[in-house]
Amino acid sequence: MIRKNIFLSLLAAAMVIVGCEEQYTIGEFSVDEALTPAPRTDTPASVTGLEITSSCSEVIIEWDTIPRAAGYDIYADETLIVEGLTETMFVYVPDHNDLINYKIVSTNTHGDAESVSGTGQLFGTPAMVSNFNASDEEYATKIVLTWDADKNATGYRIEVEGEVIADVTETEYTDNDVTIYAKTYSVIAYSTCGEAEAAVDDGIITQAPPPVTPGNFIATRDNPFFVELKWDPVDNVQYYKILVDGQVIADQLTETTYIDYEGTASPKEYSLVAYSPFGEADAATSMGSQPLNVLANGDFEEAFPGGWNTWGNGAVGSDVIDVYRGDFCGRIHNKKGSFMQKDIVLEAGEVYIFRYTYKWNTDAATNTTVGSYTPSATGTAVTWDLKSTTEWTTEEVELTALATGTYKFNFFKNDGIAASDLFMDDIAVFKKPDAQ
Repeated sequence: MIRKNIFLSLLAAAMVIVGCEEQYTIGEFSVDEALTPAPRTDTPASVTGLEITSSCSEVIIEWDTIPRAAGYDIYADETLIVEGLTETMFVYVPDHNDLINYKIVSTNTHGDAESVSGTGQLFGTPAMVSNFNASDEEYATKIVLTWDADKNATGYRIEVEGEVIADVTETEYTDNDVTIYAKTYSVIAYSTCGEAEAAVDDGIITQAPPPVTPGNFIATRDNPFFVELKWDPVDNVQYYKILVDGQVIADQLTETTYIDYEGTASPKEYSLVAYSPFGEADAATSMGSQPLNVLANGDFEEAFPGGWNTWGNGAVGSDVIDVYRGDFCGRIHNKKGSFMQKDIVLEAGEVYIFRYTYKWNTDAATNTTVGSYTPSATGTAVTWDLKSTTEWTTEEVELTALATGTYKFNFFKNDGIAASDLFMDDIAVFKKPDAQ
């Protein structure tokens, strides 16, 4: 029985071997050469993502990995500086600080890709500036400093006896803070990589007579928001200063205008003095005032509680008037009949100016708003139409108070169009100043 089983097992194994040989005999398969891929012979693509970062010590060149690139060649101004680099970053230390054009070429055994270029520059420490000159007896009220630019400098620091008086990027500086004595100036060129040795020179003004009194000194009396001072320029002046009641309110002015935002309704005397290191002129004087200011720019709801922010036909809290704080005073919005109103007490026989600035959000012909004032004595309103304009427009109306009492000043929106908004600013009622 055992022999019989062994015989059957050997017979089965022999049949399997014969079957395999019959099924997989070499030479019975054919190969289609057209299906065999040919080796690639194309060059790699050009470099992408090139970034060149400059610093005080090195230039770093980076780019993306390019498929099929065996290496990368790098040129600096057409000079090959590295060949067959396999990394995608290279750190280069030039031997100078000039701008360099870098060219990156991806390569393989079949050739080179088209190059990609970028520029970089090793930042350098500036040298001491050359041709530094401080004017010597050229000007009566100033000393002018000049020097040549340094290619590595990002700025120039100017010092007098170790104290920094200016930090500039130009190659010229005017010092108006001068005296009759010479000053020693230092100019130090600097960059992120360091600073140069100081260039030093002495400067001095020339002798000159003191300035004369400025002419046509005028202080305004018709602006409710400030007092504006103007005068003619004079020769040999270093600065102007302005005084009120012997107290200096502005000094070291170099322009011939000044705005005093601290004016008062009562006229006050302004004094203007021109001066230089050689003396000062006699004062010019002028009377100026800032008329009654009912409403000015800014947060009028806090400055003038209950003023102008009132409602007409709309209920309190409805979207009739929106209050804006900062850019302008108020907006009349949405409903027909909405208005801004303020009660002002005027004196009989006095002439007043009602001044206001406004614009619309659109220039539609349907924009209609009426300005008015109503004397309490007669109850008859004096009205006029505001223009339909999207540009800020300032207008004023002159009126004479027939009797002492309360006058209602009003802007009344009459179109009822929700899309039309009237913006108001610089609203004031003040006495008309006397002729100066």
